[in-house]
Amino acid sequence: MERVQCSYESLDETFEIGKEMYRGQQYSQIYFARLRLMRTLLYSLVSQWKPNSPVCTVLGLEEGKECVVVGTLFKNMKLKPCILDEYSKERSVVPLV
Repeated sequence: MERVQCSYESLDETFEIGKEMYRGQQYSQIYFARLRLMRTLLYSLVSQWKPNSPVCTVLGLEEGKECVVVGTLFKNMKLKPCILDEYSKERSVVPLV
């Protein structure tokens, strides 16, 4: 039995992340680029949503004062699998985290 050959056109270029934007780092660079693009829009919407609340940075927060912070959240999940822990278990090494 012979496998039938067929031709196709690759249309995946629109989904590729170029090397100039992603150089092998973690996802933080992608989150940063997305936030940079959305920041201007979000700042303009804050004045409509909360007209009396200033936009603050995390370093500019003051206890007891209401403000709006624009950013990316990170959630540390203890039960999330970590490839480094799995590797260290296989090698009988002390866990890295």
